[in-house]
Amino acid sequence: MRLHVGTDSLRGDIAAYARRFDMLELLAEKGRLPRVQRLAEMKRAVHERFVFSLRLPRAVASLEWNAEAEAAVGYAVEVADVLGAEFLVLQTLPAVMPSARTRRRLIELAARLPSSRKLCWEPRGLWQEEESEEVAAEMGAVLVRDVSREPAPEGPTLYTRLRALGRSGVSLDAIARTAEAVVSASLACVVIEGDGAARAATSLRQVVSEALEEAGLDAGEGELDEDEDEDEDEVEDEDEDEDEVEDGGEDEDELDEDEDEDEDE
Repeated sequence: MRLHVGTDSLRGDIAAYARRFDMLELLAEKGRLPRVQRLAEMKRAVHERFVFSLRLPRAVASLEWNAEAEAAVGYAVEVADVLGAEFLVLQTLPAVMPSARTRRRLIELAARLPSSRKLCWEPRGLWQEEESEEVAAEMGAVLVRDVSREPAPEGPTLYTRLRALGRSGVSLDAIARTAEAVVSASLACVVIEGDGAARAATSLRQVVSEALEEAGLDAGEGELDEDEDEDEDEVEDEDEDEDEVEDGGEDEDELDEDEDEDEDE
């Protein structure tokens, strides 16, 4: 299997980030990302196994197709081409509720997006499990869920988002439940939000590796991608390093995204 673990934003140097993670999810909104030349440099700075994923901006997530949404999709596709992004993530707003109209708009939007990128759909509204699975299938999209709290969708590709609980980070129980879903997938992408992401990533990889061994697979046979440069000392220094990065807020290399906008909706 192939496992990629990362966060939903970047602060600091991409090369340093890539020593801890092998995936990065970014909000593809104009004005929030560096220029194309800098994005190309970021792509060259990471190893070939590294995966980029792009969240579509609010103008697209509202499902109102207009000139603004069309321009936003065009920009996201341009960024995806530069970074070689494997995934486009549609994180629909809480106001986007189940209805025949919503279903039609989701399917129409999916048809407008390039088939060369895997579409992931993350509904934030009140959707029933079966209904969201049906719509995702009609869209040809991977359904995004927090598999530490909800059942994992069926299919060979798993894309999940784990949210840390305050400074305590991601719990061991959440990591264990996530690992159970990961080992059942051919390709698994885990986005960790909040504090302690590097420590949680290391724990998750360890649990998954142990589960693969129990199933008669090793890391090589299972194609479990791991960063060989990461060690326990680096993970233990995570909080200190993150503080240093945040203090460098004026650095032009910093990508700082406000994740509160969806929560305010």
